Amino acid sequence: MVTLTLIPFDTTQLSARRDTLLFPPDEQNTQTISVTANDLHGIDYQLKLVPEYAPQSGQMEIVNNNELRYSFNNPELYGVDSFQYALCPVDCPDNCSAAWVIIRIQQGTIEAAQKLIPNIITPNDDGFHDIFDPVQVLLDNGIVIEESHLFIINRWGETVFEQKRGKGESNAWEGLLGKNPLPQGTYYYQLKVLSGDEYKWSGPVNLLR
Repeated sequence: MVTLTLIPFDTTQLSARRDTLLFPPDEQNTQTISVTANDLHGIDYQLKLVPEYAPQSGQMEIVNNNELRYSFNNPELYGVDSFQYALCPVDCPDNCSAAWVIIRIQQGTIEAAQKLIPNIITPNDDGFHDIFDPVQVLLDNGIVIEESHLFIINRWGETVFEQKRGKGESNAWEGLLGKNPLPQGTYYYQLKVLSGDEYKWSGPVNLLR
């Protein structure tokens, strides 16, 4: 296995930046993304995949030095996949800048999208599960949300967070009570959304720090 060494260097010359790739419901299972379109690349570089962070559900290939192609064979696959790519200077190929690509394979029904709501929040600023935002999960899967109302409740039945949001707006909890971080533990969410009909869901949310 080839290992890429990721060493900090002058990011004004070469810097990979995070991308998101969406697969709408019932559409093709292969897409090409120009990952370097939002990157900084003031010097000659080579585009590489990071083997340690390959996609879990699909296949990835380099199309040219600017584009990557992601595909999956399971028509019932949905949810989130991810991988890392790297930009490596031609003159110093082991000194690379890497970034994540987040792949969202959307579901067409609100019932299917609801099953993708995570049960964890890890507010550590690493870009993954930093907030608990069940409404954004629905929006990312093509569901039109007219209104949402989110409650977060602790194990004693006390409401530690409550928020109503309007059409097309996300509804996120950051693991706080007001401006104060809450301790680790299991909390519970109650979510009401209006999307044509009214839907209600509830479940646990594990807060980890």
